[in-house]
Amino acid sequence: MEILLATVEEYINGSEPVSSRLLFRRYDFGIRPASIRSELNELEAGGYLSQPYTSGGRVPTDSAYEFYIEYLKQKPQRDINPSRALFNLADTIFQGEFDDFVEGMAHELHAMSAGFIFGDNRMAQSGLDELFEALDASGAETFREVARDLEALDERIEKYVERKDIRRDGLEVFIGEKSPLAKNKNLSTICDFYEMPNKHNFFLIAIQPKRADYAKNVRTFRGLKRALQRNKA
Repeated sequence: MEILLATVEEYINGSEPVSSRLLFRRYDFGIRPASIRSELNELEAGGYLSQPYTSGGRVPTDSAYEFYIEYLKQKPQRDINPSRALFNLADTIFQGEFDDFVEGMAHELHAMSAGFIFGDNRMAQSGLDELFEALDASGAETFREVARDLEALDERIEKYVERKDIRRDGLEVFIGEKSPLAKNKNLSTICDFYEMPNKHNFFLIAIQPKRADYAKNVRTFRGLKRALQRNKA
């Protein structure tokens, strides 16, 4: 588990296949490089890693990202202290400036953001440029595929928020084509439901590249919830 988590984080931070030698140099697993290599082979056989080039390093599969995200979601939240930017964004929500809030979240997350306000069924989107700047792609076709997929985002959001269990699901992260909101294999989606005292509850979505800083963005979603709670108090 430690080797898998380290491999995912190294790939997210460096965007290069991760080798047993690099893991041995940066982490103290208590085993030699040959044993780390053996563990990587087991993880590859289990479907958590792939090896793009023979004798090269490994990269995470969707299963590895899903495992990593579950690990992040289970970490204690006691140490989450919202940044000043999140408190400012919480103020923006309470002032009813929803479009500005969604735009601010796009900048904060470096992702495309979308929001849906319950009651008046209002939607807002921002940050397609943020998403494209962060996207790992060398050809124009990938950007065209992403743009075509996101044309259906409003319709998918409307369908998704009709679910009766959306309020109790809490923070959700979807990888690649499994997402009910952005079905492109190069993307991932973070979303959560936020309850407001004025009953203008809202649903927030971030669409980001699959190789994204999940630790930061999961903390940002949770930090926003804490900032809203403190403003409400």
